[in-house]
Amino acid sequence: MTGFLTEYQLRRWTAHAFWLTLVGAPACGAQTVRFGDVSDSVRSVLGASWRDDSTQSERAYCVRRARIVARVISPTKVDSIYDILEVRPAHVVAASPNHVEFECAQGTPELHTHTPATCYADDPQWCTKGGPDAYSCQPSRADYEKLVDRGDPFAIIQCDRVAFRFYYPSDYVAPARARPPGSGRRESGRRPSPQPVSPRRLR
Repeated sequence: MTGFLTEYQLRRWTAHAFWLTLVGAPACGAQTVRFGDVSDSVRSVLGASWRDDSTQSERAYCVRRARIVARVISPTKVDSIYDILEVRPAHVVAASPNHVEFECAQGTPELHTHTPATCYADDPQWCTKGGPDAYSCQPSRADYEKLVDRGDPFAIIQCDRVAFRFYYPSDYVAPARARPPGSGRRESGRRPSPQPVSPRRLR
């Protein structure tokens, strides 16, 4: 199978465009391996906003420009490379060290952060630096459900100053039930937090 180059606009949002670039012709039923890459300029922007304290709130961004390149290795093997070229802060409705509620325009993939803390409630006083949830790069059930409901090809978690986790709809096996339109969860975060067992401050 020979490759070819096709480039088309996926979505135009304000003065910028989100581009999807396909290089190669994926074979029907081919096994796809996905690679995520964040450009140096985006890493610099996101790294500058990162802090190491346990009380920082999760942040959210919309991917304004990206390039998706599909490289055909053989009739049964395709490598897809997701290059993130530009992000902008999302409109955040609510945020804490343990979650962020936000929304990007339809067709615009999302990126949110996880903090270097373990939280036992959304209130920062119940968060402590380190612990089992600190620097977590694992998408939560809510993260996957939102990704699937939105129909985005991918989403991203930043879990340290220079650490990023891409996740995809194919990673998640949704329950076999119909989801009514508009019922997607709007909140991204980590696993549900246990309730605090005493009123002492942890940090």
